[in-house]
Amino acid sequence: MKITVRNNLKSTFKICKLALKSLEIEIDEIDLKNNVIYASTKSSFMSWGENVKIELKRVTSDSIIVNISSQAKAQIITWGKNDKNITEIGNRIAKISASAK
Repeated sequence: MKITVRNNLKSTFKICKLALKSLEIEIDEIDLKNNVIYASTKSSFMSWGENVKIELKRVTSDSIIVNISSQAKAQIITWGKNDKNITEIGNRIAKISASAK
């Protein structure tokens, strides 16, 4: 999922971190050189957890494209969990971004 955030890169990183924290998704690494956040979800009854990757790409000084992906850590059948993660994270980023203006 790709969404556009109307903000600078530094603020968009903060928005993404807030979104992950509010969804209780653990941030594993922040790669400022490549503008990527690596995170992971907790295991649950239906899942052993997923690896989440959020890539930020500057379009202009105040416009950032945020690309969100999610992959299962160890299982073949994901029961739609990857799509759910992507949608929830994208919606939360959009909501936080809109309220930050």
